[in-house]
Amino acid sequence: MSQLEHSQVNLQQEQESALSKAQASLRETFAQDSALLQAQHQLELNQIRQQNQEQQERLREQHQQDISECFLLVQPLLFFTFALRCTHLYHYIFE
Repeated sequence: MSQLEHSQVNLQQEQESALSKAQASLRETFAQDSALLQAQHQLELNQIRQQNQEQQERLREQHQQDISECFLLVQPLLFFTFALRCTHLYHYIFE
């Protein structure tokens, strides 16, 4: 094998070795980036779930407050209606 052929073989081996190292480095970088993105997405998902849970609790509390306020508004009308019926019944029975 001539000196030129030997140099070409060595150069090709060095290039293949460098390519293999670059590919391995890219795979490692990709794996790290993928893991980081997955962790970020999981964090964002957890934050969204927490915000959703807090919003549901606020809505539940607001709904309960609205029901209570509605009952306070309707209660006197119910009492008045009951009183009118009792009065009507009283007059019906005793008069």
